[in-house]
Amino acid sequence: MVKKLREVCDLVGGELLGNGDIDIYGVAGIKEAHEGQITFIANSKYISQLDKTNASAIIVAKGTKCNEKPLILVDNPYWAFVKVVEAFSEIKVKKKGIHPTDYYRRKCLKLSEDDLIQAYNIYW
Repeated sequence: MVKKLREVCDLVGGELLGNGDIDIYGVAGIKEAHEGQITFIANSKYISQLDKTNASAIIVAKGTKCNEKPLILVDNPYWAFVKVVEAFSEIKVKKKGIHPTDYYRRKCLKLSEDDLIQAYNIYW
């Protein structure tokens, strides 16, 4: 999945400083991020990492300044980063059914068609 930085900014309701046409294809921590990824800083002790990270953009608290990287300014960088992680998560399918390795007694569980019991569970 790829999103423009301006789309990410709209998702979190932030203020964009910099180029909003940058392609963002994922998220990572401030030290682990690469070009094309977005990261965040919520704790002031990591401000020194603003110019060192390889991330293409950074989510930060309002009032933060950086000369080199595009920023998304928000009230709560933790919350905004969670929203971005959710948006880039590709796990969207809810599985249904009972895995063949499960062992259970039908009397002890009341299951609907939408329930999921994953591998190697025992219900007695």
